[in-house]
Amino acid sequence: VPVAAGKISRQKTKSGTYILYVISRQYDPAKKHTVPVRAMIGKVSDEEGMMFPNEKFFEYFPETPLPELRPEAERSCTLMAGTFIAIEEVVNHYRLDELLVKHFGDRAGLVLDLASYMVVEGRNQGQYYPDYAYRHPLFSPGMRIYSDSTVSKFLSSVKDEQIAGFL
Repeated sequence: VPVAAGKISRQKTKSGTYILYVISRQYDPAKKHTVPVRAMIGKVSDEEGMMFPNEKFFEYFPETPLPELRPEAERSCTLMAGTFIAIEEVVNHYRLDELLVKHFGDRAGLVLDLASYMVVEGRNQGQYYPDYAYRHPLFSPGMRIYSDSTVSKFLSSVKDEQIAGFL
């Protein structure tokens, strides 16, 4: 929660406590006093003095450094493993992992992860891959969660010869 004297207030609701930031004050002639104009900038977390910021927070506090969301390959407390098990059976049956290692080297696990992501989620946008990876088992060594920029760099580095060789 940012420290800004006279500018931060809290609003309690049934769903939690929200942090409001006073943008300005306007005089109300009917009430004969100023009324604050506020913007909601986040929701209080369970940890003392901490909050979950929203996009408005970064408009008013752009200099605030962001903590790394997943500094190491942290996982969801529950992994959706059903489709992984089925895909793993297909991979093992056809020995796809061996073929992928032959053509993609240490990134073979990432290729399998991306293929699983596309099958399970029905989409191919790389920016959503980290969210998928957080909730599902992965073929990558150590179940490493790659960032969307890493996925993009990898896909742009794949050569036609690698694809043709695998096929």
